[in-house]
Amino acid sequence: MWHGLWPVSREEDVPITHVTNGIHAPTWTAPEMCNLYQKYLARDIMDKYDIPGLYEKVMAIPDEELWAARRELKQKLVHYVLERAQERWAGIRRRLIRSLPWGTARH
Repeated sequence: MWHGLWPVSREEDVPITHVTNGIHAPTWTAPEMCNLYQKYLARDIMDKYDIPGLYEKVMAIPDEELWAARRELKQKLVHYVLERAQERWAGIRRRLIRSLPWGTARH
């Protein structure tokens, strides 16, 4: 597979050992969603998240609980974005004030 990148290397010397198109679910699953999955799918969901058919049970999660988790995650995201934007704006303002000649900066 990698012969085009390493044409003179033997297969066992190629530095790529495997490729995945997936993600590591325990790392990427928000705690709010993990709690729902544990409640409605399986207590040990993060140990067996890749078992076929397990997620068919997702329909058992009440809409209200699913939307509540989604709202909470969205609020966290918006809060994070606003916080980062404010930090960035504050940094720009500080740099702008420092660049002004003495006596012209207004506080």
